[in-house]
Amino acid sequence: MKESYENKTVLGVFWSFLDNISAYLIQFIIQIFLARLLLPEDFGLIGMISLFIMISNSLVDSGLSNALIREKKVSQDDYSTVFYTNIIIAFCLYWILFFFSKKIGTFFNEPRLYLILRVHALIIIINALSIIQKTILIKK
Repeated sequence: MKESYENKTVLGVFWSFLDNISAYLIQFIIQIFLARLLLPEDFGLIGMISLFIMISNSLVDSGLSNALIREKKVSQDDYSTVFYTNIIIAFCLYWILFFFSKKIGTFFNEPRLYLILRVHALIIIINALSIIQKTILIKK
């Protein structure tokens, strides 16, 4: 029985490592492609927007999925609570970015930024929908 847990642990670490490496590799390739395709000013816009999106995604998860992974017994109510909490936080952050996007564009002296940020920030909500499914997959 002990070997079974060791094998599962090693296999889980391997797949988690492979997931992280492949995600970073795909992001790196996309960034290279965008850098070659876009003008430097447009690529800078993407960089500014990415900053807000990454911070928002970190706030949405806020460690709740890691707590579910570490917990030995997790009920369906726990998953539901974290899911709805993530969704509520994601919608709040989206609306904050939506309403402050003009001010953000003014701050960076980039009038195109606010429209792009309003649309691109929808990814926060989409990511929030997938956090629990990914947590369940990692836990299993």
